Amino acid sequence: MRTHTIALLLLFIAALHAGTPDAPSAPPTPDPVTEPAPAKVRELHFETGTVTIGNHIATIALPDGWRYLQSPDARYWVEKLWGNPPDPSVLGLVVPPAAPEQAAAPDEEHPEEGWAIIVTYDQEDGHVKDDDAKSIDYTALLKQMQEGSEAANAQRTKAGYPAVRLLGWAEQPHYDATTRKLYWAKSLQFGKNPTPQLNYNIRVLGRNGVLELNAVAEVSDLKLVAEGAKSVLTATEFVAGNRYEDFKPGIDKVAAYGIGGLVAGTVLTKVGFFALALKFIKVIALFLFALGAGIWKLITGRREK
Repeated sequence: MRTHTIALLLLFIAALHAGTPDAPSAPPTPDPVTEPAPAKVRELHFETGTVTIGNHIATIALPDGWRYLQSPDARYWVEKLWGNPPDPSVLGLVVPPAAPEQAAAPDEEHPEEGWAIIVTYDQEDGHVKDDDAKSIDYTALLKQMQEGSEAANAQRTKAGYPAVRLLGWAEQPHYDATTRKLYWAKSLQFGKNPTPQLNYNIRVLGRNGVLELNAVAEVSDLKLVAEGAKSVLTATEFVAGNRYEDFKPGIDKVAAYGIGGLVAGTVLTKVGFFALALKFIKVIALFLFALGAGIWKLITGRREK
């Protein structure tokens, strides 16, 4: 897919450099060595070490080599450099190291390549209890989500958008009841593109909501993304007062769903997936893709965003 995207980009650049009637038929090619990187990218403020998410909601003790962009710069990266629609819910962007063994990682000079983790915080529905964590049949849940995705595809194709199919778990959901942290990954296929895409999801349960960290890459990058995402997950914590154990019964709002609803109800309905997926496919209609979430929400009572 990246090769195809690059090819399209080269054709676009070639069109821009095509000569006019008064111009030479073969204009000189700019020297790539002296071609500067986009000025704005050079101005982005990357943070390292322990960083704060949002208005002191949580912190991430970034592993060595990792960097963080706060909301203004994160939104610039996601919306301008990756071409996504504006979204004020983006709190930050966690950028992996650009080491040789992680050549796919984005950097200042090549923001269109690689992967990163978008950070958002969902507190609209309230505190998510984990009472159902041990009883979830993820095989049955996956089947339900797949059936929902196929039903939604009829609407998408009718509207002129490519079908999106849930191929399966790239990594089955795993919930740690001690740390109140959840992760899972899905393998997805867009339209006729033969290359499966990876949607990697991280959730940290808190007092009033859920911290969401999402990344999208190619399925072939699963090992790289999984290792990086889990290292970030381990280093992410709510601050005192926002932690799961700080929940006050009878005072704080409680979500109408648990862990199962969190997994099913957020499939492709959050900015994390949409924003990164658009880096690869610009024509996905997010509002058309329920992927079974509607069925699950009828059971759990979860509201649409």
